[in-house]
Amino acid sequence: MVYRLIDKVSMKGEEAMNGNSTKLLADEIITGLRENLPKLLEPIGNIWSVAISGSYPRGDFVDNNSDLDINIIFKKKGFDIPRYLFREEQGYKVIKHYIDSVLGDRVIYSHAWSGDNDCKGIEWQIFLLSDFPEKPEDIKPPHEGPEFPYFNILAHIGS
Repeated sequence: MVYRLIDKVSMKGEEAMNGNSTKLLADEIITGLRENLPKLLEPIGNIWSVAISGSYPRGDFVDNNSDLDINIIFKKKGFDIPRYLFREEQGYKVIKHYIDSVLGDRVIYSHAWSGDNDCKGIEWQIFLLSDFPEKPEDIKPPHEGPEFPYFNILAHIGS
């Protein structure tokens, strides 16, 4: 006879693996954001865009493994917001509150959720509009970095 200990985290993970689709949950969140964000954010006015990135829009979202990447781009302001205070902005709080209300006690089981954090499988990226180039001529191709031969995997082959 084999006994195994099951804690809350592994139990929820097991439930997720037995048919609860995190892809359907991600679909529910995104559909809800499309329908509700305009009216939720209208009185706030400090959000330029909310975008989904990563595996979901690429089409390679893996059920019970992928997280949902949500990017919030704030409009320019007359003052700088310290990066660590972005989550204090009203627009972020409204979006997070909405997503938390959709999730309830559910989780998008993913590599981003460890059972003891409150991300619930949502990965947040927050930017200022001024982080992006304003004109096409401001876009610069990536420059080559310094050569570090000890990081070059192929450098020692054949030596």
